[in-house]
Amino acid sequence: MGKIIDGKAISAAIREEMKDEVAAMKREGITPGLAVVLVGEDPASAIYVRNKERACDNVGLYSWCTGWMRKRRRRSFYRWWKS
Repeated sequence: MGKIIDGKAISAAIREEMKDEVAAMKREGITPGLAVVLVGEDPASAIYVRNKERACDNVGLYSWCTGWMRKRRRRSFYRWWKS
């Protein structure tokens, strides 16, 4: 038989644990973070990335995001990525 869990409580506990781990890393001079390259102009993707940035802020992670417009060619994206 399945077990009903409280997802919000579990999520909050994980976030609190992450806050402690991030703080410990920062004390050692390490700044953990998340980097995102948002390719295209899909509104749902932009919302998803914005929510990830908020989650990073909540636990003390550095977050960085850059956009890559759909009009640009794939080859120019690869050149940018390798630079």
